[in-house]
Amino acid sequence: MSLTAITAEHVAFGATVRAEESARRIRAIDATLELVTLRDVRSISLGAVAGQAGTSRATLYRWFPGGRDELLDAALQTEMTRFFCALSTEVAQAHSVEETCVAFLLGAAQRLQPADSLATLLDEQGRGLRAPLTFDGLDQALRVGADFLWPFLGRWMDIASAKRAAELCVRVGLSYHFGVGPTVDLLDVTEVRALVSARVVPSVNLLCLQSQTRGSESHVDH
Repeated sequence: MSLTAITAEHVAFGATVRAEESARRIRAIDATLELVTLRDVRSISLGAVAGQAGTSRATLYRWFPGGRDELLDAALQTEMTRFFCALSTEVAQAHSVEETCVAFLLGAAQRLQPADSLATLLDEQGRGLRAPLTFDGLDQALRVGADFLWPFLGRWMDIASAKRAAELCVRVGLSYHFGVGPTVDLLDVTEVRALVSARVVPSVNLLCLQSQTRGSESHVDH
């Protein structure tokens, strides 16, 4: 067998091993997430995760040298990635500003239910929507939500307006999550659509009008 063939075979073997290792690591993270939905996070041990994943504590320590805390952080990061990927797919299918805001608020609410693993892990770190309300926590939720949403709104307006519109939409969602004003069920598409129509769309239309006016004035000046 030629050196090239041997090298190619070893590369292929190495890729297979890495893929299998990655798949087993994901199984450990998924096992952690299953346990998060079944018990108090503080009671989850590496032994419990190893048993759920069908692996050993030694293997878990090899994958997550920081132990339980590193494993829980990896589980949180995995769920956050899945959350934004799924939400992106739904929001990207919207064909108007109103539909985009509705898809965002509805999708986020559906995936951040108290019993879900993502909400539980966020709350465990003091970063979730059930955590004690603080200005820092609220600012972080507002910033993350707006940073995610504005590029989708940017399909219909300039960047500055899209960022302001995204922040407005997230503020409205957070306000009603915390029960400011009349009760709105953020899991009900009809109620969410009515909320967006009343509280978000008029302000967004004004932003768009102001943007168009600035653009016209700039064109006249030139």
